[in-house]
Amino acid sequence: MQELLRLTLSRLDELPAEAPAEAPEAVFRLEANERAFTVEREGEAWRVSGVAIERAAIMTRWDLDEAATRFQRVLSALGITTALQKAGVQYGDMVRIGKIELEWQW
Repeated sequence: MQELLRLTLSRLDELPAEAPAEAPEAVFRLEANERAFTVEREGEAWRVSGVAIERAAIMTRWDLDEAATRFQRVLSALGITTALQKAGVQYGDMVRIGKIELEWQW
C-alpha cells in the first residue's frame, strides 16, 4: 500500500502545473418570498396559492384536530385569513389550497 501511495504521489508531481481557473463571476439571486400568496376566485370556490401555505397544507395531518388547528394558525400568521375575508369569503365557501379543499368555517 505504501508503495502505491508513493507511486501515485510521484505521478502527481510529474503533471504539468495548471494555471488557476478564473473565478466565475459572483451571481446573487434573491430567493422568492416563500410566504407570499395570492387569493383568487375560482368558480364558486376560492384558490389560495403560495409556496409556504401549499407546503403547510400538504404536510398537515387532517385526521388530527390539533393539526387542523395549527393550520388555522398558519393561515392567520401568513395573513391569509384576513386576505380571504377582505376578498369576500363567506362561511361555508370552498377554499382550495394546492390539492386540498376546505370548507371555510370562520
